[in-house]
Amino acid sequence: MIVEYWVHMESLTGTITTILAEILSAIAMGVFFVFLVNGNWRAVLLGSQATFTIINFTLTNLAIFDCLRNQYLYSPDNIFKSVNLNLFIVLYMIFAAEYTEDNLEASFVTCLTWTLNAGSAFFGNLAVFIAAPFNVSSPQRYLSDTFSDRLAVASQSWLFNLLNLGGLILVIKLMPKNKAHCTYLKNTSRRSAKCAVLLFAGLLLITAANVGITIAMPSIQKSLG
Repeated sequence: MIVEYWVHMESLTGTITTILAEILSAIAMGVFFVFLVNGNWRAVLLGSQATFTIINFTLTNLAIFDCLRNQYLYSPDNIFKSVNLNLFIVLYMIFAAEYTEDNLEASFVTCLTWTLNAGSAFFGNLAVFIAAPFNVSSPQRYLSDTFSDRLAVASQSWLFNLLNLGGLILVIKLMPKNKAHCTYLKNTSRRSAKCAVLLFAGLLLITAANVGITIAMPSIQKSLG
């Protein structure tokens, strides 16, 4: 909404930004595989996410308070968002390759991807409820563009940044430090059929909740709005 109503990002600029993002993502992944793949994965993720968060927070707030509403100067936000996401995917795939038991690669990646997608959908739906009091989905909020409107949009952005910080701390805590740590966890972790069944049941429950919320979302948004 900020990009559409306040930054006025044109389709051509968006396309160029996407191309630059893919080029820089390829360079970043090359640097990672050459210099950092055997290093500290937690530091890589923390550095990538911190860089993106600082850029996003700065550009978003400058746009909100009408200090910088230029589509070209706002483009780095989308570029670094793509680079950050692609680095996360690389780490995710390396972890899957290193931690998986022999002959169970497909099952493990499927379960891991299901977990990631189910969690993303669940927290995406949760974000709708969190953002509801700020009414940032209403076009009128951006068209009127008063100080109270800007403050509401900024408050929602600040809250989401704090929540993302909490999530980042949890991910870094759970992520293996490097390849050697992955191998250690693989060789020392206990196998439990009961935990596997509970995980599968939990994923089914979250998926069912996501489907129900998605179907009901139009009426939910109407009641919240």
